[in-house]
Amino acid sequence: HYQPRHAVALSTATIFGGMIVNLCMNLPKRHPFLDRPLIDFTAAFILEPSALVGTVLGVLLNRILPTLVTSLLLVLLLAYTTCKTTRKGQAAYRRESHVRRTSTRDPPAAAGAVALGAPTSPAPATPGPFSPTAPLLPGTAHATLLERDRSSPESRTLCLLLCVWGTVLLTNYLKQSPAAGVRCGSSLYWGLTLLPVPVTVVYLLGMIRWTLREHELKRRLGFEFAAGDLQWSEAATAKYVLFMAVAGLSAGCLGIGGGTIQGPVLLEMGMLPQVQAATTTTMILFTTSSASILFLLSGQYPGPVKYDYFLWFVGV
Repeated sequence: HYQPRHAVALSTATIFGGMIVNLCMNLPKRHPFLDRPLIDFTAAFILEPSALVGTVLGVLLNRILPTLVTSLLLVLLLAYTTCKTTRKGQAAYRRESHVRRTSTRDPPAAAGAVALGAPTSPAPATPGPFSPTAPLLPGTAHATLLERDRSSPESRTLCLLLCVWGTVLLTNYLKQSPAAGVRCGSSLYWGLTLLPVPVTVVYLLGMIRWTLREHELKRRLGFEFAAGDLQWSEAATAKYVLFMAVAGLSAGCLGIGGGTIQGPVLLEMGMLPQVQAATTTTMILFTTSSASILFLLSGQYPGPVKYDYFLWFVGV
């Protein structure tokens, strides 16, 4: 039997290993309706940094909160998510039952009916000049936008996200390393603890500004958004960033998978279930890798060596 603090660290390491496998499986997959990656990298790159900052704060809370408080918070969060999932399931069942009853009374209409909750694609039509399925028009803004949609994430954006991720790990390594000589509670200690926050804020502001400008450009060009494409706005972006910070906090403090919160949030945003599943696993990879390594650096795995438990549970 493991102590709760050990169990949290080990569960996070197990999720980390699973997310590595999921990412390798999802990278080659394509969107169900369009010629683009299945993973929504724009959503992942905007929402994940806030979850990373939440993870840092969550790991700190896990170290200072009593075991009883951690266990109680875990029970409350799981109860809340269970109730939300149950209500959503009941609502979906009522809608689908209504569709079946309508189909029985009106067979001709049922021929074209689609089960609620299933993604639908637009009716076939001749592609217009700004349709996602239209051929590329070299040298135009529309061609550039389509090419971005069809390709993997830009290396520049990915490198920036990795810089945020690396800043989180580096600052925490310096706090834990005896060679750095950082005394717990000192000004340097708290400076290193809070350093990822401004770095993440700068990254987020730049990424959000770029995304909103691109989204507005698509609208001005008459770009036809597919079913499930996220419609970005300032208010919605701020709300979802806050939700993801709470998800990271839960992952670091309670050891619960960030997808327990991230997945439902993305579905509420209107994302297709297939895209949501792939995007969530990509985001969780960054969150759980950060939390697992932070747990390792802070010595929260059981045993005298620590690394053996970490590697074993990641591999499992």
